[in-house]
Amino acid sequence: MFYMEGSLFVGGVIGTDTLVTERYDFWTDAPTEADLWRVMSSDASQSFYSPKAYSSLDLACSYFDTVAYTSPWYPLPPIWEVGPHKPLGLVVTQRSMAWSGSLVDDFVIMHFEITNRGKHPIRNAFIGFEWSSPAYTIGFGMGPEADDLAGFISDVPQMGFCDFRDTLNLAYTIDNDGDPTGTAFTSRSRRGAVGVMLLGASSDSVQIGYNWYFWNPDASSDWGPRRRPSDQEPWRSFNPYFAWPGTDRNWYYLLSHPHIAYDQLFAAVDHYGWMPPGEYSQQIACGYPVVYVVKQVGHVAP
Repeated sequence: MFYMEGSLFVGGVIGTDTLVTERYDFWTDAPTEADLWRVMSSDASQSFYSPKAYSSLDLACSYFDTVAYTSPWYPLPPIWEVGPHKPLGLVVTQRSMAWSGSLVDDFVIMHFEITNRGKHPIRNAFIGFEWSSPAYTIGFGMGPEADDLAGFISDVPQMGFCDFRDTLNLAYTIDNDGDPTGTAFTSRSRRGAVGVMLLGASSDSVQIGYNWYFWNPDASSDWGPRRRPSDQEPWRSFNPYFAWPGTDRNWYYLLSHPHIAYDQLFAAVDHYGWMPPGEYSQQIACGYPVVYVVKQVGHVAP
């Protein structure tokens, strides 16, 4: 069962310009979709066995952000900062690893190697992963079954030591009732939960940020947790949107701030330090498809 889809975001400063590369800005040399992935397995019984494989199923691909274009193939949203894409000059090698067996088949490790192949150093780089609810992606639509909940678990009690807590930093998404058909759960029922966790990074100092936002049914407005303005952090308008950044400069602002948003379940509650609930807050708290962003905040070596 498909639970989510995700994409990589990279933001950085070249000269005085804040640039962000997202999924539509990456390209590949693969002529067809079938040629995009390199498949390997550590299982010698498989036809795609390779001694270079790390897991039962290794999927590897490469893509790059080195192309400047003025007319992207996808329709641009009506935002106030529309212009040619300025590439960061990145080459990304992505490797997904999955293992078989009853004890290890519930997780996948994804490794990203990001290299600057451009002519200029990238300063103050930040990495983000945007994950969207399957209600947006596989035709569930915005009906009653689109009742997803997202959130973030910062820490948990240490096993056997209730006075101590282990850092977790796990972003999760679940369905609030498992999507039964009548009173029965079927192969299309989403009874599981999916979590995303950063296992490591090349940077010595890493902070984790977490945000989420939603679009109303006709995509005419958005909402999500935003911090109240302060003297230390003035209000940053995402005009004409409230929570969706939409532009390179706004995406960079979001990636570079390590705020941990409250869980979607509490969208209708007024939280200290955060803007008040929005128009759809009660509906969102009961379950609604949202997009959430997990980000690595901290200087990344060039």
